[in-house]
Amino acid sequence: MPLFADVSDQLGHRHVETPFDDFAQQPLLPYRLSRLGPGIGWLDLDADGRDELIVTGDTGGRPEAFRYGPATERFLPLAAELPGLPGDGVAVAGWVSSAGQRRCLVGVAGQKAGDTNVPVLALFAWEEPRLTAVGDWGAGRQRGPRGGGGL
Repeated sequence: MPLFADVSDQLGHRHVETPFDDFAQQPLLPYRLSRLGPGIGWLDLDADGRDELIVTGDTGGRPEAFRYGPATERFLPLAAELPGLPGDGVAVAGWVSSAGQRRCLVGVAGQKAGDTNVPVLALFAWEEPRLTAVGDWGAGRQRGPRGGGGL
């Protein structure tokens, strides 16, 4: 009996990678670093007791969040007003703050951007009824959350 089942057809999401020649920028790489695929994570964004799936995007793409609908046996996209990522979204980590706010960090890889100072982390928060961008941190700079608030 398998521990996991492929339910990709229930998601309705297709990850698209922007063409990029890793070896033109770094000829000694042993393999492509630009084809890591999306980062994914689970977090109960809306506090209903069920985790939502968060899928990152490619450079310029937007993270998406999905709620599983037991009645339809499909993942339904949640509303979001998010900017495109400055690099590939490669990881997701979520948590609930001591004040009860649900937040998630998206790790961003900047090899395709051609700039060494792109943000390396993007912060998002669940603000009923949607996921919203809060801030980002770049290599060598600390801009942090908009409005000066803490994590």
